[in-house]
Amino acid sequence: MGKLPIYGQITQSGKTAKNVKVKVYNGNNLMEEFTSKRGIFEVMLDLGHYYTIELSAEGYITKRITLDTKLEKKNVKPSPFDCGIDLIPLTALGNTDPSLLEFPLAYMTYDSKRRSFEPIMEYSMNMMKLYGRVLADK
Repeated sequence: MGKLPIYGQITQSGKTAKNVKVKVYNGNNLMEEFTSKRGIFEVMLDLGHYYTIELSAEGYITKRITLDTKLEKKNVKPSPFDCGIDLIPLTALGNTDPSLLEFPLAYMTYDSKRRSFEPIMEYSMNMMKLYGRVLADK
C-alpha cells in the first residue's frame, strides 16, 4: 500500500495560527500528536484506512476532518491533499454548547475521475449549515 501526504495550513480568525494541537486518529486509535507552532502541518497517511485529523487550540472551537483513504484500484498514486482550516473563537458561540460541533467538518473520499481526494458535498454542506445555525444562535 502507498502513502497519502497531507499538507495543512491553519488559521485562527483568518490569521496564521500558533500553538495548534494536531491529533491524527486511525479509526479510534490515536496515531500521532504534535503541536503546530506556525500554523502548518504535514502528515503521511497509509492508504486503505479511515483517519480523522483533529485541530484544537486554547479558546477555539476544535475542528476535525475525516479521510477515507481506501482506493478502488491498488495501483493508483493519489496526489497530496492540501487543506486550509480556520479555527473559530469559542466566544463566537456565546452560550451555545460547543459539543454540537464535535462531528467532522468534512468527510473526504477519493474521486477516481478527478484523481484526488474530494469532500462528500452533501455531508460538508450539512455541516456548514450546522455551523451557520450554531453561530447565529449565540
